[in-house]
Amino acid sequence: MEMTPKKLPNTLAEAFKNWQDDDIREPELDWGEAVGNELKWQSKAITLLLKA
Repeated sequence: MEMTPKKLPNTLAEAFKNWQDDDIREPELDWGEAVGNELKWQSKAITLLLKA
């Protein structure tokens, strides 16, 4: 059986052309505390930016 290579998208628009929008936006999501290699200051900076 021969496999046909998939065409990779060249732009973000192509990559998400079939995206079904769930209407959830970043301010509505709780990302929780930083874990693993994430830095706590990044989490705090994002929180401050979202509140602005």
